[in-house]
Amino acid sequence: MIEGYDSIETLSAAMSTVFLVWLLPALGALFIAFAGFSAGTDPDAAVNVQQMTQTLQVAEGVLGFFTVCLFVYWAIRARENIRRLGKSSKIGLGRIFLRHCGAVLVAVAAFVVAVLVPSLQVAGFVVGVLALVWFSLMFNMMAFATMQKLWRTSSQPTGSEDELPSLGFAWLVSWVVAGWTLGSARPHDDGMAMDIGTEAILLAVHGFALGIAAVSVALLVRQVAARQESRLGAIIAYVDVDVAGGSRAVTTDQINNAWEASGNLVDFNR
Repeated sequence: MIEGYDSIETLSAAMSTVFLVWLLPALGALFIAFAGFSAGTDPDAAVNVQQMTQTLQVAEGVLGFFTVCLFVYWAIRARENIRRLGKSSKIGLGRIFLRHCGAVLVAVAAFVVAVLVPSLQVAGFVVGVLALVWFSLMFNMMAFATMQKLWRTSSQPTGSEDELPSLGFAWLVSWVVAGWTLGSARPHDDGMAMDIGTEAILLAVHGFALGIAAVSVALLVRQVAARQESRLGAIIAYVDVDVAGGSRAVTTDQINNAWEASGNLVDFNR
C-alpha cells in the first residue's frame, strides 16, 4: 500500500446514494407538474400547486445544503489521493473564481453604458445579463473542474490521461437547467402568481433535468473511486514503492516507466 493513500470507495458509495436520493424530489416535481397541467383554470388547484412548489423548493434547499457539504468533503478526500497516485493535485479553482468574479465588473460596466448611451441600451443590457449569468455559474464550474481533475488523474498510467466522458457534460448541463427552472417556478415578488401552465412546464423540465443530473453524478463519483483503486493497483503491481522513497509519492515518470516495462513481461508470440 502507498503511504498516505486513503481509499474513497466507501465514501463514494455513500455519496452516490445521496445523489440518487435526489430522484425523489425529481419525481415530486413531475407529480406537481402533472397536477399543474390538470388544474386548468381552477384557482384553488392553482394555489395548491404553488404551495407544493414552495414546499419542494424548501425541501430541495435543505437536501442541497447537505449534499454540497458531503460533496466538498468527498472531493477533498479524493483530491488528497491525487499526489499519492503520481499526479499534480492543483485544480485551478482560484482562476475560476477570478474569471467569474470578473464578470461582475463586466456587468456593471455594461449596465452603466446602457444607461449613459441610449443607442447602446439594448446591447449593454444583453451583455450585462449574460455576464451575470456567467457569474452565477461559478460554483457549477468549480464542481465540474474538480470532477474533471479527479477523473483525469485517476487514468491508467499509460502516458495519457482520459478526458471526462460525455456523462460529465450531461451532469453539468442538467444540473444548471434544474436549478434555473426550479428558481423560475415561483410566485413573483409583487404577489402575482405565475401562469399555472408555465409553472407546470418549468417543473416538468426541472424534474427531468434533476433526474438526469442525479444519476449522472452518482455514476461519476463511483467511477472516480474505482479508477483511483485501479491506478493504485497498477502502481502496487509494477512499482517498487520502497525504491520510490518510502512515504514519498510515486512520480508519474516512475509509474509510466514501470507500466511500459511490464509490457515486456508478456509475450504473445506463438
